[in-house]
Amino acid sequence: MSKITRFVVKGHVQGVGFRWATREQALQRGLCGWVQNCSDGSVEVLAKGAENTLSSFKSWLWQGPSGSRVSEVHVALEAEESVLDTFYIR
Repeated sequence: MSKITRFVVKGHVQGVGFRWATREQALQRGLCGWVQNCSDGSVEVLAKGAENTLSSFKSWLWQGPSGSRVSEVHVALEAEESVLDTFYIR
């Protein structure tokens, strides 16, 4: 059963290829959703997939690509909403 999870990643996560690496990791895991930069310097991710896949994705978000320094990852389960059948950068 698929779940939808919203992640807000804080730290040094903009200007280091975080969105592109996140998209690549999501696609490798078969997740659908999106990633975007936020005005406060964080990166927001909405991902839909199996619970165990979302868990491994969360672990990757804590690491991020080289050059990033993640200090926090906030997680919230979301109600069902329209998510495309791919993962894209907003």
